[in-house]
Amino acid sequence: TGNGAIVENHASVTSVAGSRGSTAFLAENGGLVDNKGNIDLSSGIDHTAIDVDNGHVINTGNISASGTAVHIKGARSTINNSGVITATDGVAAIHVDDGAGLDLSAVSGSGTIIAKGSADGILLDQGALGLNVANTVIDMSDTTSSGIGIHNVAGIAGIQLDNTEIKVGG
Repeated sequence: TGNGAIVENHASVTSVAGSRGSTAFLAENGGLVDNKGNIDLSSGIDHTAIDVDNGHVINTGNISASGTAVHIKGARSTINNSGVITATDGVAAIHVDDGAGLDLSAVSGSGTIIAKGSADGILLDQGALGLNVANTVIDMSDTTSSGIGIHNVAGIAGIQLDNTEIKVGG
């Protein structure tokens, strides 16, 4: 997607056993991915369900990946999530990369971020710029979870959490 472009997904998108390194959708340069379907890249490894580079994601469906569910690469990226975003093993449910920032809020009600296995809930990688989270549950309570709810590798001061719950202990 690019400036003003909108991709609206109502379908089921899946990966297959043995697959590696797939990306289902890309939102870049002001473009929008509106997911109302089921993106399930949990079979295989090292997948990214949605790659966001200064783009926007609205999720009212389900996004899951073995690897990274949503990878943020741009400082002006946003996610409005009232669905479920899940990562099992790999990197994180949401990975905020070098030079990127994230505003994460719920479209209506609250959204859920789930991390299982070694995945972090939200990873603020070295060089990440900021994080604002509102109306969200970060669920690390699965018995297999060994990642961190908000892993602040960047050492960001001033992370803003509003009506946000981090569940731990499986």
